[in-house]
Amino acid sequence: MTKNVEEYNLISVRYKPNWSLKMAKNAEKDNLVGIRDSVRGCLVGIAVGDALGMPSEGMTRQDILKNFGRIIGFCDSQSRFSRGLAKGQWTDDTKLTIATVGGLIESVKSNAFGNLYVVGLAMFVNYIQALEEHQKRGFGKTTRESLTARMEGNNPFDGRFPTRPGNGCAMKSAILGIFSDLGALFNKDFGEYDEEELVIMVSMLTHNDSRSVVGAMLQAHIAGLFLFGWDLRNEDNFSWIYEQAKYYEDLVIKIPYVKDGTPKISEILAKIPPLLGATDELIADVLKTGGAVYESFPTALAYAIKYQDDFRSAVLAGANAGGDTDTIAAMTGALVGTRVGLSGIPDEWKRELEDYENIVSLADKLVDAVRDLPDGE
Repeated sequence: MTKNVEEYNLISVRYKPNWSLKMAKNAEKDNLVGIRDSVRGCLVGIAVGDALGMPSEGMTRQDILKNFGRIIGFCDSQSRFSRGLAKGQWTDDTKLTIATVGGLIESVKSNAFGNLYVVGLAMFVNYIQALEEHQKRGFGKTTRESLTARMEGNNPFDGRFPTRPGNGCAMKSAILGIFSDLGALFNKDFGEYDEEELVIMVSMLTHNDSRSVVGAMLQAHIAGLFLFGWDLRNEDNFSWIYEQAKYYEDLVIKIPYVKDGTPKISEILAKIPPLLGATDELIADVLKTGGAVYESFPTALAYAIKYQDDFRSAVLAGANAGGDTDTIAAMTGALVGTRVGLSGIPDEWKRELEDYENIVSLADKLVDAVRDLPDGE
């Protein structure tokens, strides 16, 4: 990790989400049972989507049809990116999300939780451990290079590596939005940083393309909206997301080391509303399904909105989309899983999912850790 603590003093403009507006959308979520169900749904949703999309990662839709027919459940991997993984197992999307949650819990329990640098250090240590233990899980090149550079005491953004608009930040950031919203729900003191600064810091451990960071910020923010029951099929509510995207884009380019690029995510998001009544295949064709965050994130979001109350259809759309199927289905699963809760995820997938009980337990530990924080003013 860089020795320059100021790298994480990222933004001077502080944006405080309108919690009353979020919570007014669904007052029923203001209860512990519903909260636990949603947090469990987020983490299990990521893992289920990841495991469903894992076998077909990197394949075209035609290849998927040839090898699987249509994916309707867990399968053994036939992807070169996850060779050797069996049905129900997951990839780096879930492993890095688990590492993120572990870092949050560890930092919450430390006496210096209010210091953003402490949170970043906990994340970094967990990511390195995840990389060393699970290299066969399909870690992305940008994540591998950045973490290795930091291990060696170097800044990964010093120009030695190309800047890539990968989705490695967005795939693990839904839980960051949930975490921030838990603090608001329980009226806890999160110190001197907010959701946006947290997501930016975690993202910039590995990525410095503006679109990677913006995608992560949006995934986190939308997970929070789904926690409170927002209906993003509503035109006004989706307009909120579009405006947030533009706001984040203007904000992120002010951060040191961030490199800007095109197309902007906001430009792609504008294509989503007319597609919500289209076939899953047309959505994939228009928005694209590659590993670039400006392709995979909008596609995952479109499926999450189209099937916002139907977890099965949402994640299967991602798993069969072609391209970066594990990450698309994982991001979709995170969002819809948050909205419908663990109770809305099919039982057969819970039974067959790798490490299911531990993932549920981790969700509960996160909720309990936030509840144990000092109350805010």
